[in-house]
Amino acid sequence: FQRMRRVIGGEDVDHVLARTRRQVAADGLDPAFDEPQVGVELPAFVDQTGVDDKGGGLGEWGHRRRLTNETVLGCALFFAALVRTPAMADSDTPLRPERDNSLTSGPIGASLIAFTLPTLGANLLQSLNGSVNAIWIGRILGENALAATSNANLVMFLMIAAMIGFGIAATILIGQSFGRRDIDGVRRVVGSAAGLFLVLSLVIAVIGWFETPTLLRWLATPPEAMPLALAYLRVIFLSMPAIFFTTLLGMSLRGTGDSVTPLLWMAVTVALDIALNPLLMLGVGPVPPMGITGSATATAIASYVAMLGMLVHVYVKDMPIRLRGAELRYL
Repeated sequence: FQRMRRVIGGEDVDHVLARTRRQVAADGLDPAFDEPQVGVELPAFVDQTGVDDKGGGLGEWGHRRRLTNETVLGCALFFAALVRTPAMADSDTPLRPERDNSLTSGPIGASLIAFTLPTLGANLLQSLNGSVNAIWIGRILGENALAATSNANLVMFLMIAAMIGFGIAATILIGQSFGRRDIDGVRRVVGSAAGLFLVLSLVIAVIGWFETPTLLRWLATPPEAMPLALAYLRVIFLSMPAIFFTTLLGMSLRGTGDSVTPLLWMAVTVALDIALNPLLMLGVGPVPPMGITGSATATAIASYVAMLGMLVHVYVKDMPIRLRGAELRYL
C-alpha cells in the first residue's frame, strides 16, 4: 500500500483509505487487526488478532478477516488510481481547487517555466500598451500632449508601484495558505487585501482629482503641457480603483499558481486600450473628438471592463480566491 501510495501521488489515496477504513470499522471489521470490534462474534478458538489458541497461525477466521480487509483496501487504491477524485463528498478536509497547478510537485524547471512565461507575457503586453498609446498620442495630438502623458504616467507608475508592494505581501500569504490546502486561509487574505485596496484606491482617486495641479507643479511640468497633463491625469485617477483591483486579482491568482488567467485578461485590457485610443481621441460616430482626455478615457474603460470580466471569470470558474456568503465578512 505504501508503494502504491507513492506511485499514485498521495492525497487522493489517503482520502480513499481513510474513508474505506471507516466503512470497514462500521461493518465490524478491524483493518488494523489490533482493536476488538463490538458486536463481532468470533469462534472460541480464535482471539481478536486472528491467531488460534493452539498457536496454529491465523486460523480460518483470521485468514478470512485479513483477506476481506486487504481486498477492500486494494480495491479502494485501484479505484483512486483510476478516478483520481479531488475530494469525497463527506470529507471534513477543505476541497482541492478546481485546477491543480502542481507548483509543489513535479520537475522544478518545467513548473517554473510554465508559471513564469505567462507572467513575463503579461508584463510585455503592458509595456507594449504604453508604447502604442504613446505613438497614437504623439502622431495625433503632438509633442505637448506626449510630454503631458509622460508626466502623468510617472505619477501613475508611482501609485501602482506602492500598490504592488502590498500585493506582493498578499501573494506570499496566499501562496502559503494554498500550499497547505487551506482554502479558507486563502480567502481570508484575499478579503483583507481587497478591502484595503478598495479603500486606498478610492482615497487616492479623490485626493488625486483635487490635487492634480499640485502634483504636476512638483514634477515641473512645462507650462504649455500643463492643461493637457491636468485633463489626462484626472481621468487616470478615476481609473485607479479598477487598475488597483485588477492588479490585486492577478497577483492573487498567481499566488494560487494560476498565471494564465491574468495574462488573458491583460491581453483583453491592452487590446481594448489600443483600439479605443484613436477612436476616442479623433471621435467616431456620435462620440465627439476628446483629444488627450479620450486617451485617458480609453485606459479607464479598458481597466473597468477587465476588472468586471475577471471578477465574473473568478466566480463562474469558482476559483479559490472567490468570496461568497459568509466569506464576504473577510472584506
